[in-house]
Amino acid sequence: MGKKILFSLIMCLLSLDIMAQSKLADKIDSNIYNNTWTLIRMNSRKIKYEPNAEKITLMITPENEYATGCSGCNTYVCRAIIKRNRIMFSGIGVTRMVCPDDDLANERIFLKNLADIDSYAIIDEDLYLYKNEQPVLIFSKY
Repeated sequence: MGKKILFSLIMCLLSLDIMAQSKLADKIDSNIYNNTWTLIRMNSRKIKYEPNAEKITLMITPENEYATGCSGCNTYVCRAIIKRNRIMFSGIGVTRMVCPDDDLANERIFLKNLADIDSYAIIDEDLYLYKNEQPVLIFSKY
């Protein structure tokens, strides 16, 4: 009889631990949503914006696994699938505005990097997007 009670107690504690981990994962994921993130580093390079220049941004909404933002000149939309610390952007669509060549070059690099992202972390209010555990895109809340 004592073994049954001990087993039941252990199972109950394991269930509570799993539920707590699930709640923590949900809470961590929710921090990424509904914020306008501004790109501050790309491939270890600090991004400098001219005073009236368009900033590269990202906003992810939990509804329909959707992301949008400005890619420097154009607007983009895509799917953002998030599971715990894993993230994937797919089906990226972009408007086709006339843009300066430098803006288009940065935009192409940004969109290529975004399509390659496989995980993320939020560290000190900044959003880190990784490829193969290497930070590729770093955003800040503004």
